[in-house]
Amino acid sequence: MIDEQKARQILGDLQAPEEVIDHVEMVNKVCLGMMELIRQKNPALKIDKRLVSVGALLHDIGRTQTQGIDHAVVGARILRELNKDNDSWMEKVALICERHIGGGITKAEAVRLGLPARDYVPKTTEEKIVSYCDNLVDEDETGTPLVRDSDWVLAKYERKHGKNSEPARMVRELNKFFKKLLS
Repeated sequence: MIDEQKARQILGDLQAPEEVIDHVEMVNKVCLGMMELIRQKNPALKIDKRLVSVGALLHDIGRTQTQGIDHAVVGARILRELNKDNDSWMEKVALICERHIGGGITKAEAVRLGLPARDYVPKTTEEKIVSYCDNLVDEDETGTPLVRDSDWVLAKYERKHGKNSEPARMVRELNKFFKKLLS
């Protein structure tokens, strides 16, 4: 099982670009804050804080090799290759990486996008937290990371893909999950 320090070392070893480092650090910060909000509203809900933090730091590890939508698949492959001991906890980190795009990608949408035919929809609370918080982290015109709200994220997906598109629907569902969890 790795910790945040080791996650950062892995990114350094893979020469992650500075903008990727800045982004994942901001996503990690937002995830930690989101976990606190969730715990306040749902004290009985068990969330693996280290898994969320390490997952947030490594969710874009695939961007060390590609900038395309396939970075999630590439990142999961990198993490699985690093997981020499077949540690089940590390596989959970790989799944966070694989399932973090937008609100998730269905198998049909994956095929349409040219990704391996499988379901990339976040399932666990930890996976959903990283995916949701990743959506909230954007950047300003200078490239500085900033945090948006979920309505802004949905509007962005609707503009880019269409209001009734699969990507917008998935983001809408993820947003609803968090609105319910935080109400």
